[in-house]
Amino acid sequence: MNTLHAQNTALARLVPAIAALMVWLSASPAMVLACGLVVTEDIKLESDLLDCPGDGLIVAADGVTIDLDGHSIVGFRNERTAGIRAVGVNDLTITGGTIVTGRGTIAAFERGIYLYDAEDVEIEYVEVNANRYEGLLAYKSTDVLVTDSDFTNNSRSAIWIYDTSAQLTGNLGEDNPNRTFYLSGGHVTMDGNVARGGAYYSAFTFANGYTDSSYTLTNNLAESVSGVGYLFAWGFTGEVVDEGGNRAVNTGSVECWTEEGTSCPLDLTADASWDECGNGVCEAEESVCSCAADCGLPPTEDCGDGIDNDCDDDMDCGDADCALAEICYIEPVPGDCAFHDAACARHRR
Repeated sequence: MNTLHAQNTALARLVPAIAALMVWLSASPAMVLACGLVVTEDIKLESDLLDCPGDGLIVAADGVTIDLDGHSIVGFRNERTAGIRAVGVNDLTITGGTIVTGRGTIAAFERGIYLYDAEDVEIEYVEVNANRYEGLLAYKSTDVLVTDSDFTNNSRSAIWIYDTSAQLTGNLGEDNPNRTFYLSGGHVTMDGNVARGGAYYSAFTFANGYTDSSYTLTNNLAESVSGVGYLFAWGFTGEVVDEGGNRAVNTGSVECWTEEGTSCPLDLTADASWDECGNGVCEAEESVCSCAADCGLPPTEDCGDGIDNDCDDDMDCGDADCALAEICYIEPVPGDCAFHDAACARHRR
């Protein structure tokens, strides 16, 4: 009996340990960061993910947040690859990090971010660079929000919105050689986006898709691009709501590849000046005197042109800067300069 009792006691002690082991074995293993990782829960990068021959991360569940936390996902520009691929998922957030950590980077895939049949997607504070085609392609997706992100040197487009409802706010597309922002079908709102450099085709391109097209444009800027600022593709039949403030600077303005006699649905003339000191553009209403921030610092005073060049309300020889100018010199009157001080060396006219 004593032996049996001892065995029962040992077994009783072993049962909790076995139960704990079973729980541990049945628990989901922690995701280990690696190229091609299938993401089914929130993930925050603790290091860079480099040299990916295929996809970087593949989203395969709803309600996922990917926080790059200032880190990078980098590939080899191989075909059919994406830095982040999301197909058929809902409620996805991709964030680059915070002001403290810096923005996360997705670079050197066929497409930086690829969305297909995705819904409620938010992309913020990311840098998407040097991808083979687009920085972001959103195809047949719903409610895609892209804010405060930079898309640089992606070979085809910074962002291509294709039969998708989306809102693009405060993004920069710079040196994307083909198109910068390309909309082809869907309902899209664009507010405060900047297309700069590159874009031998166009900074903002508007085309038809397989679904109705309606685009609302506010305060967007095409600046120093090789092609036209705002291009409406051949046969464009969509609706465009011009909320004002859209500008084209140092580039072509608006061009329509439409039938003869069809007017462009965007008119920049009323808003082209957008007279605001500090917006980086020296408009006709501004000068070095009224807005040095946009037009540069005033020059030095020209002492004989009849203009207040340096904007100090004094002109020519009446300006202290011209006190020693030859054109402003007259011989001193005898007796006026008994002490021969500096003020008598030159007399202003």
